[in-house]
Amino acid sequence: MKRTTTTALRFAGTTATARRAAVGLRHLRARGLSSAITSGEEAWAEHQKGLRRLPVPSLEETVARYAEYVAPLVSEAEAAHARALAEEFARGEGRALQSELLALDRESPTSWLEGWWDTMYLTIRDPLPVNVNPFFIMQDDPERRSQVARAAGLANACAKFQRLVRTGQLKPDMEKTTPLDMSQYTKLFAAARIPRASRDEMVYHPDSRHMAVLSHNHFYTVEIITEDGSVVPEKDIQRQLQQILNESAPSGTREPGLGVLTADWRDSWASVRSELISSHDDNKHALEKIDSALFVLVLEPEAPAKGDDIAKVFLHGDMRQRWFDKLQVIVAANGKAGINLEHTPIDGHTGIRLPGEVPGLLQSQEGEAKGPVSARPQRLKWHLPPAVIKGLEKAEAVADELVSHTEIRSLEFNHFGKKYITSKKLSPDGFV
Repeated sequence: MKRTTTTALRFAGTTATARRAAVGLRHLRARGLSSAITSGEEAWAEHQKGLRRLPVPSLEETVARYAEYVAPLVSEAEAAHARALAEEFARGEGRALQSELLALDRESPTSWLEGWWDTMYLTIRDPLPVNVNPFFIMQDDPERRSQVARAAGLANACAKFQRLVRTGQLKPDMEKTTPLDMSQYTKLFAAARIPRASRDEMVYHPDSRHMAVLSHNHFYTVEIITEDGSVVPEKDIQRQLQQILNESAPSGTREPGLGVLTADWRDSWASVRSELISSHDDNKHALEKIDSALFVLVLEPEAPAKGDDIAKVFLHGDMRQRWFDKLQVIVAANGKAGINLEHTPIDGHTGIRLPGEVPGLLQSQEGEAKGPVSARPQRLKWHLPPAVIKGLEKAEAVADELVSHTEIRSLEFNHFGKKYITSKKLSPDGFV
């Protein structure tokens, strides 16, 4: 470790590294920034004005902190050498880079850090399941015990949540008296991570009105918001989901599990996706419908009952029956439900609010369409060329290996919680 650290310190002081860092800053300005308020948030305008901007640390602060953090990892002599290199950097290349950083801060509508954050996630080449996507398990719903009833309720609640976001009616987040940024809620639904060589791309479809449904490897689309912006009633969604379950039930030859492609290494998936799009218009149409969906509803055929088994289903499950490039609402055969989240554009704080809002949204009919909605689910069609079949086989091997190297043990802890930890002036995250 000492040898590696010292080498890195020497490398950090070179002109070449400074030049690459400057190029990286320009790259972030070109590709990594996103607007603070994207659509439908007029009601949040005053709230957003109260946000404190992340300050840019001075060059002297950065150098001092760097030396402080290196010291415990190396010998005293190496620490002294590190300080000398850092001070030399501050007198030379560091000044130009600090100017670049200040320019980036002025140009960014949010903060100088956001572009770095986006780049960190979007350049990850590892498979998304286990490595990137978190999951949340929801509390059971005693009024909706069957799979289709639970799934219809959650779809209806998600549509209502999105309606609140679009109209700016979602109550703003606060940390005591400090306002928190609300812009991430516009990126929770209708977002998709598109695989690209070297760096993925996030795309958003703010006018989306449908969800994608994945059942026994078959993909469907179901409209859950009408043209006038009303939410499709729960009973109408349930009718369509029952139709999907009946139609997709296994009978003879099993449909290829295309979802496993999203569990592959990102560059491999990017290549296969390009082949899939260019080989047939139906494939292009299907991917557009999935990418633009508000979320993917997975009708999971398993019925996990124990903690470890439940966690396994929502962390990765059968990856042939998932779509990791988007927000997934997963409902098991026994009504257990949870979320698996591609969270490049949002923090866990944003994602976890949705499950907390579901019970209240299910009790309200505000914003629902009046009278029945007669829409029918639309099944997506695929035509798989040999190159895609080969890519599927490779992705399945990657997924199987990932699962074989992943062991899950769940712990339910009831002795104390957040209030007790914070009463001792500790961070709950830090405590865990």
